[in-house]
Amino acid sequence: EDEQQQLGKMVNKADAHVKGCMTVAYCAIMVAKLIQANQFILDDVREYLADGAIKYSIQCFDEVDNILKLSGKEDDVSAQYMKEARAIFATNNLN
Repeated sequence: EDEQQQLGKMVNKADAHVKGCMTVAYCAIMVAKLIQANQFILDDVREYLADGAIKYSIQCFDEVDNILKLSGKEDDVSAQYMKEARAIFATNNLN
């Protein structure tokens, strides 16, 4: 029974990690698209985001890529959005 409880805790922790990574990744995609469409917000983005936020977002892209590949849920649309977001961040020196 203790083993089942430990396993349950590990599954819950993994689930929370996956949800967190996916949430950050998709929010970062939206921020990148907003920057792409509205360059005038770039200074505000730099001002409001904590140091390392974009770097963390890019790490979440890597994690989401791995999660999707391992789960067999990989899709071209998500991969393309993350690729575009990386390029937008790099173009605007936000990485």
